[in-house]
Amino acid sequence: MKYTLAMVLALTSTLAVSAEKDVELDRAVRLQNLSLVAVINGDYNLACKAQTQVVDALSKSKTAGPDLFPSAVSTKHEFCDLTDQKVASN
Repeated sequence: MKYTLAMVLALTSTLAVSAEKDVELDRAVRLQNLSLVAVINGDYNLACKAQTQVVDALSKSKTAGPDLFPSAVSTKHEFCDLTDQKVASN
C-alpha cells in the first residue's frame, strides 16, 4: 500500500508538470502565430510583444530543443529591432 501511494503521488506530480509544459507550448505556438500575422500586417510593435511572450512561454516549458529557444530569441531581437527602426524613422 505504501508503495502504491508513492507511485500515485509520483505519477500525479509528473502529470501536473507535463500538463504545465503542454499549456506553455500551446501558448508559444499561438503567440508565434500572432507575431507572424503582426509582421504580415506591418505591426512590428505587436510582433515584438508577442515574440517576447513566445520566449517566456518556451523558457517556462523547459522542453525547448537546443535550436528552438535560441531561434525564438533571435526572432524576438529581429522584430524588436524593426520596431526600434520604425520609431527612429518617425
